[in-house]
Amino acid sequence: MFFQDDDIEDGIIGESEFRGGSRDAFLSVFNSQNSLSYSTYLGGNKNDNISSSLVKEGSLYFVGSTVSDFNFPVLDPGDPAYFEGESLNDIPTFNDAFFGRINIQGVPVSVEEQSSVKKDCITISPNPSQSNITISINCKGAIKEWEIVNVAGQLVASGRFEGNGVEGIDITGLPSGIYVFLAKDDTGYGMSAKFVRQ
Repeated sequence: MFFQDDDIEDGIIGESEFRGGSRDAFLSVFNSQNSLSYSTYLGGNKNDNISSSLVKEGSLYFVGSTVSDFNFPVLDPGDPAYFEGESLNDIPTFNDAFFGRINIQGVPVSVEEQSSVKKDCITISPNPSQSNITISINCKGAIKEWEIVNVAGQLVASGRFEGNGVEGIDITGLPSGIYVFLAKDDTGYGMSAKFVRQ
């Protein structure tokens, strides 16, 4: 990991310093417009590597290995956290495994405006809600099916309209977070609205 050195004592400003081994793991989360929402490096004083990751139920799970023997960010399960150390009986040590989880449900999400989307056609109330929401469709065209997706773009609920343009939906089974309600009319135009599950 390289850091900017602004130590004016040595007379050299902006000199890069190397700290943290030759490899460090780096985690980044991007929003739907591919803009950076969150990032962090994950590492200690030596080589660190994330070998696999998975997004499930609003969390990013990752697993990897480290050769670091201190400064690795851990939740201490005891006193102290265990690292293999530099060597064991003059035999070099190998990697220690790690795994982690980051809640990414709070990452902001936005819906891109498209020409085939009807504006102001959907009313969701109450918003935010803890239990039930009422969807009112105020546009021409028959709406038959609807979907709800989470911030990761995963389908979390779907259903069919019963005909009058008003639908009650139970959201008690959804985790807290931001969701997008999606529907299409019989001409193919899409409608969307965000809501918050408290």
